Order: sequence, then structure tokens, then C-alpha cells
Amino acid sequence: MVIPKITIFSGKKIWLVLVSVLALVLILVLIIILFRPGPKVSYPESANTAQSSLVPVFENETGSPAGSIPSTIFSEPGFLPFGFPTDLIRERGLEFKQSTREDYLTEGYSHLQVVYESGWSYDRNKEYFNDYLKENNWQKLDTSYEQSDHAVIDAVKDGDGLRIAVVKKDNSSVEIHLSFRKNGRNTLEKTE
Repeated sequence: MVIPKITIFSGKKIWLVLVSVLALVLILVLIIILFRPGPKVSYPESANTAQSSLVPVFENETGSPAGSIPSTIFSEPGFLPFGFPTDLIRERGLEFKQSTREDYLTEGYSHLQVVYESGWSYDRNKEYFNDYLKENNWQKLDTSYEQSDHAVIDAVKDGDGLRIAVVKKDNSSVEIHLSFRKNGRNTLEKTE
């Protein structure tokens, strides 16, 4: 039977092997650190960002869509978009069907929108939102209207615009659409 010969490195060779392995590990760590993808930028922190070709819902005096294509849309279903007036919604335990923020950087305004199903009646919602506007010094615009199954309220305050739509659904539920324009008052007002 042949016994394999074991080679024992001298002290210098062991150190050379250890230093070489350590150098390779350090180089790999540096490569990982330097070429690791950076954190995803989002707004707000947990929102997903995506480019979009959506246009705002409000129209200007010519009847064409106000503003232009948003620079970025941030969508965070289930939460109010960053910058939305938090005192506007008083119902608790709501699940937002839609929650978006569109930033129009070249025009200098943001369009924030939420949609949710209300636990309140159609009449209670209309009364609440009208009271809210009065108590918080919003100017109700002539573009507001009401029909048997939906009401739309347009208002402006301090350079901001607000559109509230209260909609009766077929199953007797009520859906609320809230659109807030930060620095977008002029996109709501109609001129003569």
C-alpha cells in the first residue's frame, strides 16, 4: 500500500498563501461595495415610482386637459399620498382603492388623488364636505354641481385646488374621489 506524501509548507509559504487569500477576499468585498446598486428612490419612502402618461382630471377654460404629462407618478395604495390634507378625511378604518401623487415639475404643482368607499351615506358625505369647506375657508367654485347619483364640489384656497366627488354606487354604497392640487389653483378656476 502506498502512503501519500504530505507536504508541509514552510512558515514563509503559509504566510504567502494566507495573505493571498485575504487579499482576494478584500478585493471581492470592495467590488461588491463599489458596484452594489444604490437604494431605490421613492416618494414617499415606501411608494413605488413609475413613469406614466396620465393627464390630470381638471380642465382649463378651453376645455383641454390642464397642465401636461406628469414628470413622475408615485402610487401607494392603502395610504394617503405625501402632502395630501390629512384633516380632510374623518372616517376611520378606510381602505383606499387608489392613492396617487403626480408631480408636474415644469408647471410647479402636484396633483394628489385618493379614492375610497365610504361607510357614510350619500347625504352625510355631501353635508360633511360642504361643512369642511366652510369651516376651513375654502372658496366653493361655480363649477360644482349635483345630480341624483353624484355630486362634484370644486374649491380653491391659498393657491391650492380641491375637487370632491361623492358617487352613489349600484349596490347602495358611496364612493369618494378626492383630488387635491398643491399650487394648482389656476387649473381649477374658469375665466370669463
